[in-house]
Amino acid sequence: MKHPVLPVIALFFLSAVQPVFGDDLDFDFEPPPPPGPIALGGYIELKAEHIQFDDKSAFHRITRPERENHDNLQRITPLLEVYGGYRSGILRLNGRAQTSLTLDRTQTYERTRLLEGYISLSPGPSHSYELGKRALRWGKGYAWNPVAFLERPKDPADPDLSREG
Repeated sequence: MKHPVLPVIALFFLSAVQPVFGDDLDFDFEPPPPPGPIALGGYIELKAEHIQFDDKSAFHRITRPERENHDNLQRITPLLEVYGGYRSGILRLNGRAQTSLTLDRTQTYERTRLLEGYISLSPGPSHSYELGKRALRWGKGYAWNPVAFLERPKDPADPDLSREG
């Protein structure tokens, strides 16, 4: 034994602490209530961008006409994602939708997508029937997943972004 002092110190510490945390502790544990039939959630995201253009580059002259001769651009993109579900017996309804709005001085662009929307029927623990659109998650690849042949491509700039099913 390399350090015979460590077990002695640990034993002393435990014997000193034991009277402080004696047997008079009383834990009245109540189980949490069962979940209700409706579950709702979501999040709001606000992204602000400042884009600085290099007006001396050839690509800038091609993509930006002379009438839009600005050297920078401010863009605001609010995003709202809402998900929810309803459970009644063996039936479940689940959905997830996302909407975003891009605002800058050149354009206003709105995009709304249904990421998931499906009905699930589970008559028994070993049987489940689903109908609708659902995102399948296979593997744990960060930017590329070799087993995700049914998934849509990930955005390497934002790999945690929710994707359509």
